Parts: sequence; C-alpha cells; structure tokens
Amino acid sequence: HTGTNAFEGGVLAPNGKIILVPLNSQYVGIYDPSTSTNNPNGSYDDGPQQSHYPGVSAFMGGVLAPNGKIIFVPFNSPNVGIYDPSTNVYTNGPSFNPAPLFIGGVLAPNGKIIFVPYGNTKVGIYDPSTDTYTDGQEHGKDYAAFRGGVLAPNGKIIFVPFNSQNVGIYDP
Repeated sequence: HTGTNAFEGGVLAPNGKIILVPLNSQYVGIYDPSTSTNNPNGSYDDGPQQSHYPGVSAFMGGVLAPNGKIIFVPFNSPNVGIYDPSTNVYTNGPSFNPAPLFIGGVLAPNGKIIFVPYGNTKVGIYDPSTDTYTDGQEHGKDYAAFRGGVLAPNGKIIFVPFNSQNVGIYDP
C-alpha cells in the first residue's frame, strides 16, 4: 500500500534502514538511506505483510526496543506490532480488546516501552523482554489528551498535549 496515510512514523533500525510504521498499509515499510532508494521493487511495501488488522489506522508510532526489535504502537490494531529487522519478520505481540488508541511510544530507562494515551484512559506499558503488556495508571484527562511523548533528562516521560491544557508527566 503506497500513498495517502500508508505510514505513521519511522524508526532507525540497528541495520541502518528506516522502518516505516504501517498505519493503513498492509506491509511494514523499509527504506534504505545508504542507497537513497526504496526496496528493490521501488515500493515501500516491501517488508513483511502484517498478519492482523491491516489497513485501518493500525499503528501510530514505533520504538526501537533494547533487543533490536521495532515495536509498533497500537492505535486501532488489536495487537502490539513487533518487527525484527534482523530476520525481516513481523509478529503480533500481546492483544487488546477493544483497540487501545495509543499515539506514540517512548523507551523508558527501565527498558519498558511506554505507550502514550490518546483515546485510552490509561498509560500503556509494554515489556519487550517478556513480551507482556500491562495497563499503567489512569491519566485523568479527556479523550485525545496526548499525542506523542519524550523522555526527559530526569527519567520521566513527558506526554505532548493534544487536547489537554497541560503536558502529561509519567514516572516509570
């Protein structure tokens, strides 16, 4: 799938390639900046096909995990997405019901990935070392409160306000 709304964000993989996070694409996108081209067929749709809920705002953001895998932040996907650039394989991680509606993720100092709550009342916590997901604390803000996050020098995660009057502060 190329064109409008195919991908939402990208992550630099350990192999030097840029992994494009599938939003409405059925495929993981792979871009090789060393050759200044897309994959051999000239399309971003060269990575492995997703095996879950492709094409409907599946993921919004990605994070490089300490194990070298790329974690896709679930928006409408019922699963955490996991892409391994060393093997070019996509797998489904832990599942959700209903879809979690996170936008953006941040690698915390403890190695866990914090999912930024957008349409979710709780912070999301994914542990790539155990492939487990847990709900964090409620953030107490309205729907669409935050969109994206940043690791602050003090180790806290700052949620970027979208429909909130304040930044969100999460201490992992």
